[in-house]
Amino acid sequence: KEAAAVSALFIWVNSAAGLIGQYSSGLNLEYDSYKYIIAVLFGGFFGSLLGSSKFKTDVLKNLLIMVLFFAFIKLILI
Repeated sequence: KEAAAVSALFIWVNSAAGLIGQYSSGLNLEYDSYKYIIAVLFGGFFGSLLGSSKFKTDVLKNLLIMVLFFAFIKLILI
């Protein structure tokens, strides 16, 4: 759970830096992008809340396996 928390913080900082860099270079976000950002913030908040207090370690491992599997399939297909 500690590794998940640290990696989540790293991913958030990395993504925020990328968005700030793109925005400062003149890229304007479309209206739908703001909806996605809000959805990610809510999903991240509730996901971290559930992951840290509600789910057992085995459930988190299985969820991570599923996410990595779908990311692998997406990488192969695209």
